[in-house]
Amino acid sequence: MRKRTAYSDQQSARSFWLLAISHQLSAISLLCLLVFLGACSAVEVSVEEPIAEPTATPFQRSTPSAQALSAGAEDDDERVVRWAAYPHVVLAEDANTLELFPQRMRPVEYMAYDTGYAYRLRVDWRSLWLEDVEGTARFTLETYIQPPGASDYEYWDYVSTEDQWGYGPDFRNELLDSTIWLPGPGHFKLRGVLTVSAAQPDVPGRTEQATLETDIYAFTKPADENIPASNEYFTPAFGDLESYGIFLDWRSWAFGPCSLSSEVESVTSLLDTACQSVENGDLESAKNALQQGLDQETDDATKATLRAQLGVIAAVSGQWNIANRHFREALNLWQVNDRAVEAASSLHNLGITLVSLGRWEEGEAALQQADQLRNQIHDWRGVEFSATQLAIYYNALDWMEYLVSRFWEQGYAQAQALQNWYASKLAEAAQTATPEGDS
Repeated sequence: MRKRTAYSDQQSARSFWLLAISHQLSAISLLCLLVFLGACSAVEVSVEEPIAEPTATPFQRSTPSAQALSAGAEDDDERVVRWAAYPHVVLAEDANTLELFPQRMRPVEYMAYDTGYAYRLRVDWRSLWLEDVEGTARFTLETYIQPPGASDYEYWDYVSTEDQWGYGPDFRNELLDSTIWLPGPGHFKLRGVLTVSAAQPDVPGRTEQATLETDIYAFTKPADENIPASNEYFTPAFGDLESYGIFLDWRSWAFGPCSLSSEVESVTSLLDTACQSVENGDLESAKNALQQGLDQETDDATKATLRAQLGVIAAVSGQWNIANRHFREALNLWQVNDRAVEAASSLHNLGITLVSLGRWEEGEAALQQADQLRNQIHDWRGVEFSATQLAIYYNALDWMEYLVSRFWEQGYAQAQALQNWYASKLAEAAQTATPEGDS
């Protein structure tokens, strides 16, 4: 039995349609068994998970289709929706067949707890009763949370279809949602337990269970005026990464060491040295001074900023492993200190380093999480940069066309670089396109 391999829980529009069609065909094919095997005393049934269209490139563009949205709840756009499992139950004569098809959860989620958003675990269940078969199917989802500072999980939510009675031929496909509102900022651990059972008279009942887990970092939404939005924050200070399709969030640079201060006297002296080195274009000396300052600094926010600045220098120098470490450590510090804007910037830049290291799924996930958090806290400038980087990785020319116009409208210093990148990709597409009339 094959398992789904796509990391993103949302299928592309094309893949979603293929998935929906395959689900329908699996149900129809099972029903068609009635025509050919109706006289048989028993039917051996197996259920195989529908497979989405294989991904030919490192990234598969994730755009929910109209059908995907219409199949959900009306308030889905105000929730972080994760499709947790696609359980199938088939009640046949003398046998109950259960397959849960749990999906791979994102290891970590980032969201703002005080913006009306909630976290929703979704189970898309299907149950089939073959001809003249009577019985019940039941789907239950229990959600447990380990709040910040707690030593164990606490029971938070229970949803169930209760017993779904049917007499075949019959088929049902519905959703089961568990929606969780987090009470405050911090690190939460979430565990969902899915239990599926089937029973019919004179046939042994069956029960299967799957456990789904993820970590959630919840942040307080900063006031709009505390979200850096002027173009100066986004202007590259050095390097030429944009010509290679790499658009860092330069807010991590925070105007460099010249803008930093420290309560530690020895760190202040090192910041003076780093500032002078940056002004002289000597990034190697600036890096050394910042690293020494990091070793001596005691304030978490200053340490996180030093990490971020070291990450920017390493990224511009093409030292992706070093940049990755600095952005990851900066993210850890921003998480602990409930700094949503800075955490999203670190996530964005971390995603770029991961992709540059060939760790495609992790990089895509980090960029998607940065985009998710930025949308929730209304960091619209940040959203534009995350969308741009994803559009480049997806080679999504329609996204890029829109974003080029936005970059010019906003007056970003990177507008020309993005225009050039878009033009080069248009030219590549034109060269590879099949001329009209050719076979």
